[in-house]
Amino acid sequence: MTKSVRVRVRSVAYSCDGEQVFADDGSVRPDVIRYSTDGTFSDDDGSCALTVFEPDELGVGENSVTVISYNRSDKKSLTVTRRGNLSYSMPIDTRFSSAECVMSYLGQTMTVSVWTKKLHNTLRDGTGAILCEYAITAGGVKVETVRLFIEVSDNA
Repeated sequence: MTKSVRVRVRSVAYSCDGEQVFADDGSVRPDVIRYSTDGTFSDDDGSCALTVFEPDELGVGENSVTVISYNRSDKKSLTVTRRGNLSYSMPIDTRFSSAECVMSYLGQTMTVSVWTKKLHNTLRDGTGAILCEYAITAGGVKVETVRLFIEVSDNA
């Protein structure tokens, strides 16, 4: 089963000291990102995927697509895969203390560790929500903590 859905995303990023995150140019990156967009939800015998078409205004490049994939019977993990100027496949898994993630931005790569703090997934049959909180470290140094809330509804 595959169907069109409406996706609302709210992401809050904090630096290691709990303050807003600063961009490389010294400007303050908004600590809260909110947007709504179209997407698709598919469920193939319990193998589920939410595909989100990210607005160009987010600044991650034109035609950026994020796919959140998981198994319906597994409440403890999912994978976030983004394709665009910023690309990665990030495991969110509460069973392990951390997992490696290779990120690529415009040809430059960096390996980070993802420390899952919380995951709650009620997304079924194309409606519901995903809440996750995770920290990212690079070279053993905590870079940021992210709280991500994704709400999915029928595309009316």
